[in-house]
Amino acid sequence: MATYVIGDVHGCYDGLMGLLELINFKNDDHLILLGDLINKGPDSTAVVDWVMQQSNCDVVLGNHDLYVLYNLIHQRHKPSPTAQLILNQSNSDDILNWLQQQPLLIAKKNAFFCHAGIYPDWTDANIQYILKHQSSLLTPESLKTYFDYTKHTEQLHIDDSRFIIKALTEMRFLNRKDHSFVHGTDDNQDDDPEKIAWFDITTIKYTKKTVFFGHWARLSQLNNHHTVCMDGGYVYGGELLGIRLEDGQLFKLKNQQTNL
Repeated sequence: MATYVIGDVHGCYDGLMGLLELINFKNDDHLILLGDLINKGPDSTAVVDWVMQQSNCDVVLGNHDLYVLYNLIHQRHKPSPTAQLILNQSNSDDILNWLQQQPLLIAKKNAFFCHAGIYPDWTDANIQYILKHQSSLLTPESLKTYFDYTKHTEQLHIDDSRFIIKALTEMRFLNRKDHSFVHGTDDNQDDDPEKIAWFDITTIKYTKKTVFFGHWARLSQLNNHHTVCMDGGYVYGGELLGIRLEDGQLFKLKNQQTNL
């Protein structure tokens, strides 16, 4: 039995199946998916349908998953293309319910698993609170509040649910001085000297564990300090990345045809 971690799938069902075949994934193995299961790629519903049927698969949600979830709940009169595809499915209500039940953060003995990252100024108490109260973060009301207010999260307290969602699903850069969210948090570029990537802040306040995350395709596979990025940009024509936790072996599946 082995545990594998796979980065952003983005609706690329064939890619996911191809990587699982490459790693020789077995029924008694365990799989952790790092969010952004859906959106952008050609087969979002196939990815979700497959994952929902697996008893040996854990998922954290990413920013694209949350946006589709928000669309399914609040924008049914004008849904995004991926949300519309889900609404067209006979099991659309099951998919909606399943998405709402997935966490934003998974903690194991020696590792955290999330989509974007762990905010460096969170303490162990902050993280335990998040783990205990995750279900309250993704209610219809909290999602509406988040997407109505998301551009102003740099002004929020670190315990605010909107701040927590932003950190776990969208964070990239922070202000070097006070670690606040800055304009450019969603940007891939680091040409602003006032910005620092969250994983380059070494003065973390929580007990150090390896953080496995995706979300940042420009980084591809990065092993930096105590963090491992697993977003190879497969949907853009890059690689779908997987890692076996027991020995750290990395698996890569090249996308032979860009989906965008």
